[in-house]
Amino acid sequence: MRFHGVCYDAGTRYDEISSRRCWDAALVEREIEAICSELHCSSILVFGSALDRIDLAARLALERGLRVTVQPRSIDGDHATVLRQLAEAAELAESLRRDRPDVVLSVGCELSLFAAGVVAGETFRERIGPLLSGGPPSDDVQTRLNALLARAAGTARSRFGGELTYAAGGWEVVDWEDFDRVAVDHYRGAYNEASYVSQLRALTRLGKPVVVAEFGCCAYAGADQRGGAGAEIVSWTPYPHLDDPPQRSESTQARYLVELLEIFQAARVHEACVFQFVEPAYPHAADPRLDLDRASFALVKTLREDQTRADAPYRIEPKLAFHAVAAHYAANRGHR
Repeated sequence: MRFHGVCYDAGTRYDEISSRRCWDAALVEREIEAICSELHCSSILVFGSALDRIDLAARLALERGLRVTVQPRSIDGDHATVLRQLAEAAELAESLRRDRPDVVLSVGCELSLFAAGVVAGETFRERIGPLLSGGPPSDDVQTRLNALLARAAGTARSRFGGELTYAAGGWEVVDWEDFDRVAVDHYRGAYNEASYVSQLRALTRLGKPVVVAEFGCCAYAGADQRGGAGAEIVSWTPYPHLDDPPQRSESTQARYLVELLEIFQAARVHEACVFQFVEPAYPHAADPRLDLDRASFALVKTLREDQTRADAPYRIEPKLAFHAVAAHYAANRGHR
C-alpha cells in the first residue's frame, strides 16, 4: 500500500445536529498532530458538512506532509443541494492544491443512501433498510446514482484540477469512467466474509488505483461480525445508552483492523483509511450502559468533562486499535 490513512470527521450534520458539537482549533491541531506523529499516517480523509472546518483540518494535515482527500457530505440533501455544496468544496480543494499538490477530491460518500432522490425515502434512516436488506438495488436506482455521479464529476472537474474519486457503498455499481480512483467503503462482517477478498480483487482489475475509503470495527465482542452496522446497538431515546451492553473488547477491534490491513496489502490496494480517528458523539463512561465508545469505530476514546453535555470539552485516549494500527503503519512505512 502506498498510503496509510485514517478518516477524520470535521462535523457532519445528521437531522440538523452535528456529529461534532465541540470544535476548537487547538484541539483539532492536537488531533491532526497525533494522526501524523503517533498514528504514523501518510494520508487522511477529511469529511463533513461545514467546509470551513474541512479547510482547517485539511490545512493542518497538509502542513504536516499528509496526503489529503476532501469529502463534503450533505446528509439528505436533494441533488441541487449536493451539487452546490460540491462546487464549493471543489473550489476549496483547488485552493488547497495550489499551495500543496497532494490533494484529492471525493465527490461524496454512498450517495444512494445519503442523498435524497436516488432511493425512495425522505431520510437516510428510511433508505438504509431497503438498501442493506433488500438485495442489490434495482437497475433504476443504479441509473439514477450514476447520473448524479456524472453531474458531480462534471461539477468538480470544472473547478478542481487534481485527482477525483467517490466513496461507493458496497451495494452500489458505479461507472468509474469519470474518476481517477476507484474507492469503496469496504467493511467486513458475517454477511460478506466469504466474498470480501474477491470483491476487493474485482475492483483492482478495473485498471485504476483502488482506495478503501472506509473500513472499521467497534470495540465490543461480536462487533467484527456486524461490520459497518456495529454502531446500531445504541438507543438514542430518551437519552443515548446501550440497552443490553455487550462485553467491551478493544482487542476485537484491534485484531479486525490489522487483519484487513494485511488483506489490503496482499491485494495491492493503493490507499486505505481507517474509519475513524475520533467520535465525540460516542463518549466513554465507566457505566456499561453509558459507554457509547463500545459502539464507536474510533481509534481513541472520547472522555468528556461533562457527560451530560454533547458540546462539552473532551480529551482523548488511544485504544488498543490505535496502537495496533500505529505499529502496522510504522512497520510498513519505515517509521521507528
